[in-house]
Amino acid sequence: MFLNPSQISINPVFPADHSMGSRNFLRYIRSKITSEQFALLSIAVCNDFRIECHSFFFEDLEDFLYARKLKILNLLQPMPFSYKKIANSKRPSWLLVENEKGETILTISVSPTKEYLLQYASVVQSAMLFLCPRGQRSASYTKAAHAAETMRAFYYPEIAANYSDRLGLTAYLERTKGPDDVYVIGEGDKAFAHIISEGLFVESFHDSTSFSVIDLALPDAVFRIRIIAVKHSFWGSAAGNVAKVCAELGSTKGIVYIAKLGAISKNIDLFDMVSPYKFLLWENNKVTHIQAPPAFFDETMLSDMGVIPTVHISLPTLVEETNFLLNHFNTNGAETIDNEVSFIAASIALVNRSISTPVPFSCLHIVTDKPSSSIFEKLNHGVEVSDTNHLLSKDNLQYRRQKNHHHKHFIEIFNRTIIYERPNIGRATA
Repeated sequence: MFLNPSQISINPVFPADHSMGSRNFLRYIRSKITSEQFALLSIAVCNDFRIECHSFFFEDLEDFLYARKLKILNLLQPMPFSYKKIANSKRPSWLLVENEKGETILTISVSPTKEYLLQYASVVQSAMLFLCPRGQRSASYTKAAHAAETMRAFYYPEIAANYSDRLGLTAYLERTKGPDDVYVIGEGDKAFAHIISEGLFVESFHDSTSFSVIDLALPDAVFRIRIIAVKHSFWGSAAGNVAKVCAELGSTKGIVYIAKLGAISKNIDLFDMVSPYKFLLWENNKVTHIQAPPAFFDETMLSDMGVIPTVHISLPTLVEETNFLLNHFNTNGAETIDNEVSFIAASIALVNRSISTPVPFSCLHIVTDKPSSSIFEKLNHGVEVSDTNHLLSKDNLQYRRQKNHHHKHFIEIFNRTIIYERPNIGRATA
């Protein structure tokens, strides 16, 4: 499992080129690395330690160390979140190890998908290039540049391809599936938090080391709701793998993804609720059009409730969301952007091609990130793009209120769908 990794290349992104703007981009990078991790990174840079990122579950650490004949010198496990969080609650772990030659290596363990490996390795590389020289006097720019250039990222295809299997999620869902299940992934535990806390309609609550599944049997509902919260990073093809497993169960009546995303179109505002209906995927430096699965939510009903349909694009990492790429996506018709939605749509579409009754899929997302509304005009006229409020703080009162409102709105939409069975549910969208 650990003997034949694939190495992926990491290309630096300059802060001024990013859609967040320089200041917000560096603030974002710094927010993804704790003070202890940053100190360890600076030590590694100053002492010319090798720096490597590896994509595997932390639960497999002992097997990783044994296979590569490594000894732990120091381990930094991430602190728990200050607020209650189930989905995406496990963060990368940093450790200093020593190999058989006596070399010290800074090793970073990240969730096992190529996309998240590329994302986090890019975060670490950016921290070395643009933060270490400023934050630590002894870490000269020459050393930082050398460390960034020589950093390696290793991907294990066997682990990534069996993401849900290795979590134990596939076996659990197969064992507990019902005849009329709708799967809610993403922020389902937050959207249904009030119902879950009351416990009246909770049929079962399964909590394991790597995932939770909450089954809800609402009164008069024609479907059972199964909320899946994966504790490891739910990024890129990981989201697609979970959706694929749900679609392959044979009795799935629909898959719904609820989360947040960014807006590219200047016609979409912060805190708008959107539902992508056309899907684009950015892979291997090209835009691919994904055949949309049938929609779970009725378009007319969504329109009546103020939900905006969008053309959506997903790309592997947030770090590569440069002004140039966003402009390219905009010319391809994309209006919203994230790192999961189109991966999910592509996985469900692939399953649907091999079954007689296709599995419907819909998204309900709130817009929380948005570059400057005039970014494309500025680019076209060669004007430097200024910093923008690209990322809203999770401590921001308005942000929290809008997220709560979004979750309540989602419940209203969901109830209108599941209480009375619609004869046209699962119809294909144009």
